[in-house]
Amino acid sequence: MKGGFLGMIAPFLLAGLGAALFAAVIYPGELRRTALEADLQRLSGERDGLQRRITVWEKAGEGAELPSQVVQTAADQSDAVLTLQKTLVELGRQSALELSAFAEARPPAELTRPAVAVEIEGRSDFTAFARLLAGLEAVTPRLAVSHLSLHEASRERDLRANGPVEAPVLFQLVVWGFWVQEEEA
Repeated sequence: MKGGFLGMIAPFLLAGLGAALFAAVIYPGELRRTALEADLQRLSGERDGLQRRITVWEKAGEGAELPSQVVQTAADQSDAVLTLQKTLVELGRQSALELSAFAEARPPAELTRPAVAVEIEGRSDFTAFARLLAGLEAVTPRLAVSHLSLHEASRERDLRANGPVEAPVLFQLVVWGFWVQEEEA
């Protein structure tokens, strides 16, 4: 009985070791595949929801009236621009931003409804800028951002009366919204 018991169980030990090695290599990949499938299903659901929303807006057509929470009323376009500028300046003040410029801008070209846009530039800390964006999301009538540029600012110029500004940023933002004349509303 040369090799005896060890010779008899060696093939089983090698098979078991091979199976364990195979499982150790395949199992993490299987977990990753399962997680990716779950992400794909979630993202597909989100895509379908967005597609339904797009379809609703596309079906609304030119003749449909926009909801009041989406459109501002104004005497004319310049009044709509002024109202939008005042809204942005007030949001900037509430967010403790240092605005350096604001002016009328062009709304996105693909819009089929009357819209106005305003560009603002300035500097602040990142937290204050995030407050501005949160304020934009909460304002009624709803506004949208068509351009956003954010850059790190030099810290040496950012000393305030109560200390240095945390994470200073320079920003440029174009915000737009729909408008209708007061008689039409």
